[in-house]
Amino acid sequence: MGNKQIKIVLSLIQLLWLGAMPQVIAAQRINTSLPKREVTLNWNPASEQVVFAPSSGGTWYPRLLILSNGHWLCAYDTNEGSSDTCVRVSRSTDSGKTWSLLSQASFGTGNAANGELIELPGGEILCAYRIVDGDVKTLKVSRSTDGGSNWQPLSTIISNTDGVWEPQIIRKADGQLLVFYAQEGNVDGNDQVIEMQRSDDNGKSWHSPQVISRHPGSRDGMPVATQLSNGDILVVMEGHNVKRASQFCTWSVRSTDGGRTWGPRRLVYAPADSSRRAVAPYIVAIPDGPIFVSFQTDEDDQSRLKLGVVSSVDNGKTWTVQPKPFQQNSVGQYSWNALCMEDPSTLIAVTAALGSGQRQIKLIKAAILYPQP
Repeated sequence: MGNKQIKIVLSLIQLLWLGAMPQVIAAQRINTSLPKREVTLNWNPASEQVVFAPSSGGTWYPRLLILSNGHWLCAYDTNEGSSDTCVRVSRSTDSGKTWSLLSQASFGTGNAANGELIELPGGEILCAYRIVDGDVKTLKVSRSTDGGSNWQPLSTIISNTDGVWEPQIIRKADGQLLVFYAQEGNVDGNDQVIEMQRSDDNGKSWHSPQVISRHPGSRDGMPVATQLSNGDILVVMEGHNVKRASQFCTWSVRSTDGGRTWGPRRLVYAPADSSRRAVAPYIVAIPDGPIFVSFQTDEDDQSRLKLGVVSSVDNGKTWTVQPKPFQQNSVGQYSWNALCMEDPSTLIAVTAALGSGQRQIKLIKAAILYPQP
């Protein structure tokens, strides 16, 4: 056998060995240097805009939606002018450069918060939110048929005295809606689980709850889901790592069959220092492109939270750390963050910013830099 033939045989053996060891290779890539086809985020400080600044009180938990007509909506909590919080909506008609208060999407007495927006194919907009009235915690849905200017109560997802939080709705290709939320559990008195319900009538009614993530000793919470281009549903959540001094970090669970069954919880991101956390995640998947997950973390400064971002180019199997937005600001805190895709080359982060005693909802844009072929 000649030298050339020997080299060919050795190359074939190497390829076969690599194909037999995908888990080892994936494990080596988690949170390390950029893979060859990985993308990079380039945050633009000049794009930073204020969405809402209350004249009194505070504001939290922003969520951004770009409508099919090009208008941008941002839902957020605020107690401006009131002792209770409500879910308000602001609108931009110039791609986020200027904003005006549009409406209030929550109904009922008590503290309303955790508003999440989704547009249906017919143009209807749904806002899922939670409201706490005394001991009763309820998840509700409002509906708008005029672009978010006016809202009507649509349905109740679940209500109890144990505790339900942070509803988020996605729509499957077959038209079925799935809502994900955190539910207080009864395992050890300090348990919280992620549940899912289905709707076959655009949110007017909901099926019985299905538990998709439960880990005794961990408070799995704040779920956000997206459907990937391959059909998988990927949910990110916060939860304790009971094997690492109960560190609070970001995890994912996956369904490959439309939400009927769910795989094991897998780590998305945890700070190297087990005393620090990465929680309150959000997820956005670029169609046929990368996935981005945000979270709030104290890994850089234990006295304040910043917005962290990781990305994946292999459908959420491995994750790469991206630059943090809002880094030009040396003071301030950025929490209850969310992400939104403006187009396949532009990612938007929206945050509840606290600086100099003032709370504001702010956004910033990043160019998604794809590797050259």
